[in-house]
Amino acid sequence: MPTRRVLLDAFSKWLVLQALAPGDVLAGPVRPKVRDWFAQLRARAADLRTTKLAATAWQEEMERLAGDVPPDELCAAIDLDALAKKLTLPESGFDTVKPWLPLMEGAENLPYRLKVFGLRQGTAIAPHGHRHLASMHLILRGAFHVRHYERRGDDEANLVLAESIDRVEVPGGRSSVSDQRDNVHWLIATEGPAYTLDVIVADLGGAWGLDFVDIDGARAGANGTLIAPRITADQALRRYGHIERPSTIPLPLRGRGVTK
Repeated sequence: MPTRRVLLDAFSKWLVLQALAPGDVLAGPVRPKVRDWFAQLRARAADLRTTKLAATAWQEEMERLAGDVPPDELCAAIDLDALAKKLTLPESGFDTVKPWLPLMEGAENLPYRLKVFGLRQGTAIAPHGHRHLASMHLILRGAFHVRHYERRGDDEANLVLAESIDRVEVPGGRSSVSDQRDNVHWLIATEGPAYTLDVIVADLGGAWGLDFVDIDGARAGANGTLIAPRITADQALRRYGHIERPSTIPLPLRGRGVTK
């Protein structure tokens, strides 16, 4: 007969799985494709954590995988409409919520994190760089002006940057960051409400962290670089959280990566 401890452990695991996927929201024909997609996310994140996969290779794999499932199917799988009701989209900046995952083996101990970011039109994810973190950002709804910068160097006061991506993304568009490529990014919601699904692998070789920068206050550096001053998270939110006139750029789109 099972002991009380065994029963409690089993019940705890059941509660975790229910919290990850309440109501079995992946019922229907989308289930096999989406379950396989999440399984591949897990495998690639594990490869990144064990250095079987380099960060730049992980970025390429993730951006490729992001094109395998149409955005509307992912929205249905995570029940974006229900998740959106849990978000309070602020007048400046963004709000986030953890999406539900498909019930599958190991869902309670994943090597990555999932987040849905929600933004009003005209608000932004302020420009910032990353330390010991890799992530991929898939546009689910709305449109974003997406800018990325290579991080060429830094000190206590500044980051040395070189522009690498400047484009408009619509549902299905994606970009990624790591310590090795496109480290600094800035996303402005040009059509909203706008939502992204983010796959995040943190604490890669150290504790993860963010470095906020003042792109508009940058000065020209050598070889076409920008010397961008460091600012605090509060300063970044005040300066970049709300854009009076959301920027747009005409086609053709510029920069590395897959665009729609």
